[in-house]
Amino acid sequence: MKSRLTIMIFTFLVGISVGYAQDTIKGNDWRLFPSKQEGKVDTSKHLKPRTLDYSGPDGNVTVKQDARIDGIGKQLKSDPYFYGYTLQLEVSQQKSVIKDARYKILKIKPEIELDDPYEAPNIYLYAGRFYDRVSAYQFKNEISKYFPNAIVVGPKKMDLPRIPAPELPKVENDSVVAPQGLEGGMGQ
Repeated sequence: MKSRLTIMIFTFLVGISVGYAQDTIKGNDWRLFPSKQEGKVDTSKHLKPRTLDYSGPDGNVTVKQDARIDGIGKQLKSDPYFYGYTLQLEVSQQKSVIKDARYKILKIKPEIELDDPYEAPNIYLYAGRFYDRVSAYQFKNEISKYFPNAIVVGPKKMDLPRIPAPELPKVENDSVVAPQGLEGGMGQ
């Protein structure tokens, strides 16, 4: 009997605590979806258009920088470049492979311009600077038996090709020699 009374009191207390804990007595049942009246929010204050106010005073900016920065910008602007084509002869992570390929191409074409940029983790060997794709493919066909895996790369930004200096005629002595048949001056 005593245990029955304790169970009834315990059940009664649990029932009352659950009722108050869920806040269902006041009509605010958290388990139900809110009604349309409860969910309404006044959005009119959020939808007002904003305008910019340009009537404020103008600001001043003072740039304090090293004068060499402007010099670097001018130098970069003055450096000529073009978008052209080149041949990728070799790609390797070993410098010795690139050196061997460089030696090989310089034996074939000693006047060709070579670039070997390092882009981690590889070293690339590029040969030639061509303005058009046709010239690049012509050069590729010339060296295809030595470099069968050469690839035409481009268009890519590169430096202008070097213009070879013209060969001057050999002069045996410092005196000027008149050509045959022009002795005696003008019209004689």
